[in-house]
Amino acid sequence: MSKTNQKQKSHPDNNTIQSASQPSEPISPKFTYPTAGFWRRMFAFLIDLVILGIPAEVLGWVLMPWINKLGNASQLIGFIFVLPYFGMMNSSLRNGQTLGKTLLNLSVRRNNGDFLSPLQSVLRTFVLFGYMFFNGITGFFPNAPRVNNVLFAIGLGLIVGLVLLYLINKETRQTGHDLIFDTRVIDLRKKTKEKPAKMAKYAWIIALAFALITVGGQIVVANQSSSQPVNSSLSAISEKLTQENNLSRLTFADRTVRTNSNNETQTTNTLMVRAYVSEKMSNEKINEICSKLAAEIQQQYAEVGQYDAINVTVYYGFNLGFVSFNSNYGMTYPLSK
Repeated sequence: MSKTNQKQKSHPDNNTIQSASQPSEPISPKFTYPTAGFWRRMFAFLIDLVILGIPAEVLGWVLMPWINKLGNASQLIGFIFVLPYFGMMNSSLRNGQTLGKTLLNLSVRRNNGDFLSPLQSVLRTFVLFGYMFFNGITGFFPNAPRVNNVLFAIGLGLIVGLVLLYLINKETRQTGHDLIFDTRVIDLRKKTKEKPAKMAKYAWIIALAFALITVGGQIVVANQSSSQPVNSSLSAISEKLTQENNLSRLTFADRTVRTNSNNETQTTNTLMVRAYVSEKMSNEKINEICSKLAAEIQQQYAEVGQYDAINVTVYYGFNLGFVSFNSNYGMTYPLSK
């Protein structure tokens, strides 16, 4: 008996051998915190924008004359604000928490519970604020309106895709930058043992389709009513008028508008003049500048006869992408043929 028992103990049964020889299955990550709710995440985001917006607003007012000279490229300054702030704080350096997320007990985590590295978090932020980047680089192509139209359309389509994904994914509240980097914003106030939420079916396909429709539609509309670069001889006129009228910047564009009426296509060619000022002016002063610019352009620009009208718009303010102030007033002066 003793030998038999000893022999049985020294040899494990077949079930034990089988379980030991089979590799263990990977353990799925445990979601110990629920997904942050819509309003809680929105309020945290708004708090962060206010925190960033205060110094950016001060910078905008102080450097307004210089910022206005950059044109759309000024949005890249705002991009420099948001990229390191959200990039660094949403990473492992700050436990995935910006100041807004800290106040509302939220955190950015990967789906396995890990934090993002600083580089991953910066790239995630780039996707979120990509529209500022695409709008900003249009400032480097002042004489390529078609390129600008495409870049602007891409930025607009990116916004549409991100917003739609966020609204459709009601359980996970994951949008484009979350899905790309496998992240989720979680609520640290309470733990849960519930199964992880699932992304809405076909959500990314729907969002991508609407984003592409937005991009294509914007390009078509922009091409039908597009702004084209004007004759280079206006460069000298621009510099002269800028100095004489104490302007930050003066730009010209040739805008062609096509309208259909009674089955007839009518084309209106307008010279678009944008004057950027660095100080607030009364309506009387703005009217004076508009009239003066329109009159001097008619006198100094030999090819003004090709236009049906001159539109002069005076801009006061700045645009840093996520924070801006803009006041404008424009007048149109028809030209007699």
